[in-house]
Amino acid sequence: MKPAASSGSCRPREKSAHAPEPVDDAIGDEWLEHVAPLGVVAAARNYTQAERRLDKTLAAAKAAGATWADICRAAGITCQAAHERWADK
Repeated sequence: MKPAASSGSCRPREKSAHAPEPVDDAIGDEWLEHVAPLGVVAAARNYTQAERRLDKTLAAAKAAGATWADICRAAGITCQAAHERWADK
């Protein structure tokens, strides 16, 4: 899903190649009406926020001298996965 520019909500990723923009927007709005009650939109928002907190926490840990071994143990992932995810942060 791709966040909408203004509202932060999710829209179907691909625009229709055949539908005019207003129709495509109406399709996206109807899709949101169906998934919102399922908690999908809120869960996606929470996931994104958690990812940002984790990235900031990792940057602070690295700045404080944490090793990749410390980070992978704390994150519960392999050191290779931790390094691949956060090496450029």
